[in-house]
Amino acid sequence: SPTVTHDVEDPPSGMRSAVPLGGISTGAVELRGDGSLREWTIMNQSPGGSAKIQVFPDAYFAAKVGGSAAVALQTHPLTPGLRGVASLVYSGSYPVSRLLLPKETTASALPGLASARLFGFSQYKVDDMEGSARPMAAFTLAVEAGPTPSAGCDLEFLMNLPTAIEPDMARKGTALQPPAAAGSAAACLAQCNAAALCASWNYDHAAGACTLQKDAPNVFYQPGTSCGLRGGWGYNPATQCLTLSRPGSGGSNGEMSLCGSASVPGATVSFGTYGVGGGAFADLDRPPVGGARCSGGAGPRGGGHQRLADHHLWLALPRP
Repeated sequence: SPTVTHDVEDPPSGMRSAVPLGGISTGAVELRGDGSLREWTIMNQSPGGSAKIQVFPDAYFAAKVGGSAAVALQTHPLTPGLRGVASLVYSGSYPVSRLLLPKETTASALPGLASARLFGFSQYKVDDMEGSARPMAAFTLAVEAGPTPSAGCDLEFLMNLPTAIEPDMARKGTALQPPAAAGSAAACLAQCNAAALCASWNYDHAAGACTLQKDAPNVFYQPGTSCGLRGGWGYNPATQCLTLSRPGSGGSNGEMSLCGSASVPGATVSFGTYGVGGGAFADLDRPPVGGARCSGGAGPRGGGHQRLADHHLWLALPRP
């Protein structure tokens, strides 16, 4: 029979897979070429244990310059209501991933900037396994200001980390009671936190049913169901970290912290908790009181391409 050939193009770099970010043997997450965060294996998952979580749809980075509109640093945001960017260019080699906003994209998405790059990286020390096994990843937004007056306005950088609710996953444990009605996965998590014996929960979105469980088994893929563990986010002002604490001795229990810093003197770091969806993005997108929050002496004043800021977010992965 005749040979049939098809012209098939490989996906762009960073789309099918990307550099795993996280310490060696501690689990990882990938910052993909479209800006999404995928292949989560940070809850003690392995081929012989829990299934990896393919994607948290509400996990994203976003940025804003002065009084302009906020943008998610994704080409096709999975969260409804998010405004994405036209294009991103991915490059990476372990232990670093980089997303570059092309010049035209930067001009339209982050007006007043000459360039913007989002880096994700892990700690790696040659010939030092212990030093390379730190369970963390860091994300940095590095930008340069353009010559326009708007370059003197504040830069804001956001990471939304919705890992308390595990989408399209389930945990098959021992139920504490028959399923109860709940309006959302977040409401089901609240029911678990209110029940003294609850260790994990499953939420059936179609039925609006919440099942509380007395144990915390491994996760597996199940579309239409969300699950999670007892626990919640809390802020520690001493460390400037927001920490998800999920008490227990199971493989998925432990703490995950999101910490922030900035290289510009006078810059501030703030934290907040939101419900499922784009609440954090809507807050970032809200017009500033009194007009654009333009910087004084700390930021660039235009007239040339100057380094504006490096904004850093540190993701400390769970440890029991």
